[in-house]
Amino acid sequence: MFLTAVFAVAVLILSCNPQDSGECTPIANPDKGVELISPDGGSLDYGSTVYINWKADPSRVEQVALQVSTSGINGPWRHIFSHGIDVPPDNDIVCMDTLWTIGDEYESNLIDYGTAGTILLRVASYNELTNEALRDVSSSITVRMGQ
Repeated sequence: MFLTAVFAVAVLILSCNPQDSGECTPIANPDKGVELISPDGGSLDYGSTVYINWKADPSRVEQVALQVSTSGINGPWRHIFSHGIDVPPDNDIVCMDTLWTIGDEYESNLIDYGTAGTILLRVASYNELTNEALRDVSSSITVRMGQ
């Protein structure tokens, strides 16, 4: 059990990479402090592995949660990973890629892709010092179930 948890954390660490800062542009709405880049709309296959691309302002965000909702904008929102993802300290906006296998989430037993039709993704952070909730949500994404 312990080795499985260590392996899962190691895979997450290896699959969550800062992009070259030269490629990272400012957040479209700086008031949000975070921005979900992709996937943002379209359709994905259940069981496929995709990168979730997102940005964060390290002056306002230390850690983010990546979440999914099958019930629309009001949630409930379910965590994709068992813990938050640290935002590297930097003087500029940080762009990140996080690998995600659809259907293999931390709270997968609570997510029913088969009846949902569409999902939303969210990158979210909460700053306890400023009591500030920062989040950005994708457009609707269709998850195609296997035949």
